[in-house]
Amino acid sequence: MELLLWIVVPVGIVGFLIAGFRQSSGRKARMEARILDLGRKGFRATHVLKRGGDSVLFDDERREVAFVTWDSTHRFSYGDVRTRTWHWLDKNGTKINNRISIAIANPQTPLFDVHMFGARDAEQWMAKINAILEGEPG
Repeated sequence: MELLLWIVVPVGIVGFLIAGFRQSSGRKARMEARILDLGRKGFRATHVLKRGGDSVLFDDERREVAFVTWDSTHRFSYGDVRTRTWHWLDKNGTKINNRISIAIANPQTPLFDVHMFGARDAEQWMAKINAILEGEPG
């Protein structure tokens, strides 16, 4: 009986890990396909923010921003962006759980969150997003 547990438990764990990896790979492939589809429709990403399952792409020529996940794609003009905010939790003076929230003038999809690698990553991207959106057209 004990030998059976030594066999069944590791096999179950490996099966669980493989299933999770396959699901993650499938989602990543669907997100990449959505990004390629944007390109086929004339969207030229001049700046790309990819974090986890979220991508934010900026097209400076068209002055459009696209939010892409494995299951959806949303495109807006730069003028539709209302606010962008850097959020974090303070843990003994260290900024953790960093994310950037971008609010859009659209009642169906008013807010997009991108979880960042860390405080420095979020700070740099906030500066970059501000420069992109406040820059002169074309």
